[in-house]
Amino acid sequence: MDIGVDYYPEHWDRTDWEPHAKLMAEAGFRLVRLGEFAWSKMEPKEGRWEFGWLDEAIEVLRAQNIRVILGTPTATPPPWLAARHPDILNVGKDGRALEPGGRRHYCYTSPVYREYSRKIVTAMAGHYAEHPAVVGWQTDNEIGGPKCFCDACAKAFQDWLKTRYVTLEALNRAWGTIFWSQEWSDWSQIPLPRHSMHGPSILLDHQRFHSGQVLAYHQVQVDILRKSCPKQFVTHNCMGFYNEVDYWALAKSLDRVALDFYPGNLWGEGKFNCAGHDYTRSLKHQPWMVMEQRSGLTGWLEMFQAGDLPGQLRLWTYQTVAHGADAVVYFRWRTSRFGAEQYWHGVLDHHGVPGRRYRELSRVGAEFAALGDRFTGASYVAPVGIVLDPESRWALEIQKGHPKFDCLAHANLYHRAFTAHHAGVEYWHPADDFGGAKILVVPTAFLCDEALAKKLTAYAEAGGTVVLTFRSGVKDAANVVVNERLPGVLRSLAGCLVEEYDAPVGREPFVLALAAPLPKKPATATIWCDALTLTGAKALARYADGPFTGMPAATLHRVGKGQVVYVGFQGDAAFYGLLAKWLLADQGLASPFAPSDTVEITERVKGKERFLFVLNHAATESKLKMPAGKPWRDLLTGQKTGRTLTLTPYDVRILTPTVPA
Repeated sequence: MDIGVDYYPEHWDRTDWEPHAKLMAEAGFRLVRLGEFAWSKMEPKEGRWEFGWLDEAIEVLRAQNIRVILGTPTATPPPWLAARHPDILNVGKDGRALEPGGRRHYCYTSPVYREYSRKIVTAMAGHYAEHPAVVGWQTDNEIGGPKCFCDACAKAFQDWLKTRYVTLEALNRAWGTIFWSQEWSDWSQIPLPRHSMHGPSILLDHQRFHSGQVLAYHQVQVDILRKSCPKQFVTHNCMGFYNEVDYWALAKSLDRVALDFYPGNLWGEGKFNCAGHDYTRSLKHQPWMVMEQRSGLTGWLEMFQAGDLPGQLRLWTYQTVAHGADAVVYFRWRTSRFGAEQYWHGVLDHHGVPGRRYRELSRVGAEFAALGDRFTGASYVAPVGIVLDPESRWALEIQKGHPKFDCLAHANLYHRAFTAHHAGVEYWHPADDFGGAKILVVPTAFLCDEALAKKLTAYAEAGGTVVLTFRSGVKDAANVVVNERLPGVLRSLAGCLVEEYDAPVGREPFVLALAAPLPKKPATATIWCDALTLTGAKALARYADGPFTGMPAATLHRVGKGQVVYVGFQGDAAFYGLLAKWLLADQGLASPFAPSDTVEITERVKGKERFLFVLNHAATESKLKMPAGKPWRDLLTGQKTGRTLTLTPYDVRILTPTVPA
C-alpha cells in the first residue's frame, strides 16, 4: 500500500524543499502529487516551457525515495491565456463571462482552450514520460462544472442534437414540443436552456451534452498521455457522488479511479460517510486510491469547518483501506499562507513545525510500511448491490416531485441500512452485469427501458432478490412520461400496479402496518406514497392512516427462483433497518456481529486470506462480541482476540483468522 501527500513546492522557498521532503520521508510518505495548479509556472509566456523548477523538486523528493504523480494543470489557465483569448472563458446563464483569478473558469467546448490544453499536456508528457520517479498522471482536477452558455456551446449543442435525433421531426416528436407551441423548424432556433420553464426533455439532453463535452475535453488529455507515457498510469480525482459529469463513463478512460475525501461537514461524520468510497470503488469494480484526504481543519473564503479529533485522521485513512483503497494521499503537506485556501489546513500548519497531526499520520506511515502490500489488490466483499443510473439522477434532479426529495439520499438510505448490518455494498450501472450481488436494490429507476426490465427479470428468475421503489418506470429516454400504468415496464416484474400516487407535502409522515415476513414493528412513510393494486404480489406493508388507508404500500412478488420487493414510499430509518435485516437473513447473509451505527465492519479477500476491518467511529469505548470459533489475530498489534473485543475511541483493528494448529 502507498501513503503520500499533495505538495506545492512553487508555494515555498527553495530552501524549504529539502526539509519538507525529509519530514515526508520520516513520516513514511512514499508518494507525492505535484503540479496540478502550476500552469503559469510551467508556461509563464506562451510557448516558453519552464520545467527546470519542477525537475529540481522531483529530484529533491526522489532523493528521499518518494515517487511522483503529476497533475496536468488545466484546471487553472494562466492569466495571459485569458487576456489573449477571452473567448475561452466560461459564460454563465446571465450571459456574463467568468473573470480570471480563480479556477475552472474555462469553457470545455472552446476549441482554443482545447488546443492550449493539448499543448501543455503534450509538453509535460514529452518531458516526463521516461522519468524514473514519475509513476502516474492525474488529469486536470475535480473535472465537471460549471456549465457554459457561450455561443460556441450553443452551436455545439445544436450539432449534438442533430447527431442524436438526425431530423427535427424526430426531435419534436421525442420531446413533445407541440406543448406550448414550441415545435422547432430549424436547428438554429434551439437555445441553450437558461431559464427554468423549459421542458424536462431539453434540460436532460443539455445535461447529457454538458457531460459529453467534459468527457471529450478530458479524452484529449488521456489520449496524449496514453501515447506518450505508456509506462505510467492515468487517474483522475473524482468527488464521490458528484453528478455534473457521468463518472461511470469517465472511469472507462482511467487505469484507476481516485477520490477526494473530506470527512466532517462536507461528507458527514461517522461510519456512513463510506458510501462515497463504495461508489468510487464501484466505478471500475476494482481497488482505487485517495488523491486528497483530509489532514486537518478545512475552510475556504466563506466557510470554516470543525477540525478533526485526535485519532480521526488515522481512522478515516483506514476506512478508505477497509473499502478497497490501495493508496492514500493527504491534502495537503503544508497549509498555504495565501490564496483562497489559507484555512484548508494540511499535515503541517502555516508555520511548518510538525505537530499532533504529523505525529498521527507518521504512525499510519509506520503501520503501512509494516503491512506492506498485504492488502494490495484485495477484493472487497459486497453481497448487496445498488443500481445507480446517472441519467435517472439527472432527470430526478430536474423534477424532484417533492421539495424534500433527494434521489441520492434516498438510495443511500438503503446503503446505510445494509452497512449498519455490516453487509458490503457495491454500486452498479444499469449496463453492468451486477456481478455476484445476491440482493440488488434499484432505487427510483425513473428512466427505465425494456432492456433493463429484462435484465432484472432474468436476475430474479435465477434466484436473486430485487428491490424496486416508487418513481420507477416513469419516463422514457427522452424524459417523457410513459403512457402505461406504473411502474411501467417493471409492472410485470413487480407484480403490482400504482393505483394512485401522492407527494404529501406538509401532511406526512403516515403510519405503516407491516406484514410477514417483516416484523410487526412501528414504521412510517414520508416524501412519497404509491397506493398499490396487487397483480400477483402480496402486501408487505399497508398504509395505516392517511388518504390511502388500508391500501398496499410495499409488496413481495415471487419470480422464478427469486423475489421482487416493491417499496412505494420513502420510509424512516427503522423501516430500512427492518427490511435490510430480513433480506440479509433470507439470503443467508446475516452478520455474526450486532448491528451498529458507530462500529464499522468490512471484509477484503486476497487469495485464501481474509481481512476483517473493525473501525470504531465513536468518541467512547465500544465492545464487540466476537463469534464463537477460532480466535482472530490483529495485524496491527499481533495479538489474538478474545470473546470480547474492546475498542477505544476511534480505534482500528485489522483481523485475520488464526492459522490452525
